[in-house]
Amino acid sequence: MRLNKTSPLSYAVFSSLLSLVALAASARAQTTPDIVWQATAGNAITFSHDGQLLLANTQLRRASDGGLIRTFALPYNGGGVNSVALSPDGQYAAIGLQLYTENLDLFRVADGALIAGRITAHQNGTTSVAFSPDSRLLASGGRDGTARLWHVPDMTLLQTLNGAVGRRSRVFAVRFSPDGQLLAVGGQGGVLMYRVSDGALVGTPAGAASTLSLDFSPDGEILAAGSNAMDQYGQCTDCSIKMWRLSDGALVGTIDGNNNSILAIDFSADQQFIAAGSSDRVYDGAARVWRISDGVMVSYFTQDPNNPTSYVSSIAYSPDGSLLGYARQDQLVIVTQTGGATCTTSQPPTFPNEPPPTINVAAPFQCPYATSAKVSYLNPAASDQCPVTVACNPPSGSSFPVGTTTVTCTATDTSNNTATTSFTVNVYSACLQDDSMFGNVVLFNAITGAFRFCCNGALVASGRGALTANGCDVTINQTKNTRTVHISVKGSQGTGTAYVQMGSTQTCSISDSQMAGNNCTCP
Repeated sequence: MRLNKTSPLSYAVFSSLLSLVALAASARAQTTPDIVWQATAGNAITFSHDGQLLLANTQLRRASDGGLIRTFALPYNGGGVNSVALSPDGQYAAIGLQLYTENLDLFRVADGALIAGRITAHQNGTTSVAFSPDSRLLASGGRDGTARLWHVPDMTLLQTLNGAVGRRSRVFAVRFSPDGQLLAVGGQGGVLMYRVSDGALVGTPAGAASTLSLDFSPDGEILAAGSNAMDQYGQCTDCSIKMWRLSDGALVGTIDGNNNSILAIDFSADQQFIAAGSSDRVYDGAARVWRISDGVMVSYFTQDPNNPTSYVSSIAYSPDGSLLGYARQDQLVIVTQTGGATCTTSQPPTFPNEPPPTINVAAPFQCPYATSAKVSYLNPAASDQCPVTVACNPPSGSSFPVGTTTVTCTATDTSNNTATTSFTVNVYSACLQDDSMFGNVVLFNAITGAFRFCCNGALVASGRGALTANGCDVTINQTKNTRTVHISVKGSQGTGTAYVQMGSTQTCSISDSQMAGNNCTCP
């Protein structure tokens, strides 16, 4: 990555980011937007450089009142519009389409004329377009896993980036740095940074997950990426906004998306705020705004809980920061006044699911046994009349000692009302997992004899037994009424057995021939 001199404004705005690791998850609290205008216009938007115009899909409108100026006539619409861009000099509009071929068009803004059309920029769709600051280049990204640089207005192909042979991760976002020297490319594989002059790969920001959106801070010192990494059950493994300092590539801030994909992001012109469009598991869509200095969510515009296509697919500030526009997948465009959505309340937040459940984990196996383990968790959800953030201590991702630790969480709303809740984290020395029945596990503490036994994923026994230990070899026995629990661990060999017996009948057993790599879940 390049080396920049940091301006005084950058230090003022971003200095507090240096201490942010994972900003608290935000509850789903409605803020009433100050709507200037709205119209059915498209699912992708951008403001013109002078702030006078807003392009939504093919519709060019006045930013001030939404008046329709003209509609660009696509030679072929196909699967619809994915991305739009207006050149900073105001001359051109680029539209990327969801088509297997012929998926990029360039129009002249002044009269709507098609300058270059039906360009096969990518295979299987052009997902993102962006003009360089001098308007001479257009970058495009696509589902074929490449980003391309085109000369404007003749649309001569200049560079193909990430064009290696074979399967490539899809590209969903391209963005030029404000000085035009770098191009950030985001997609399923994370984020890559290229030098525009020669196409050289110059940086790979650490910790970037599957990325749908990118933005540079106006001063060019920070790169932000919105992610949507999901597991097989549709739950977020990383749905966040990450921010890196370009001078050294350091991760300087992370904003938690609260288990909702970050689909679009945009910095405000004064660098005080960052806005995000996202899905939402309650309201189906949301536009959110965070204050960068402390990570507080200051606005939360929820959408239609009965409309699965109301998720916010595009979001943008006007250049002067007075307007915030966002577009939904159902083609509804909403433009709001940024100063009119302040929320105040005298009521403190609440934790509707109090108390949060206890977390039980086993440290990865080693001999001697580990004394701590890294534990990640979702902050408990809080509700409030206004946007609210939740911060927990110790925070998610901390190293927790073997034994029991109490986590205390504080919810703070935009009126500085607070509420607290707590839950416990139990870390065990290691665990046994049956070689064939993976739901048969027992977590055990090699110091105290505490254990937690699950059969087919359900808890069947827990407590503290009589402990005998010789180095890493541990035996734990407990008899309670007619139930007997026996745990025998040959930690020196990395093996073990265990069973639960009711009377004379063995109801659950474990035979573990290799403790290393166990993934034990026992709620």
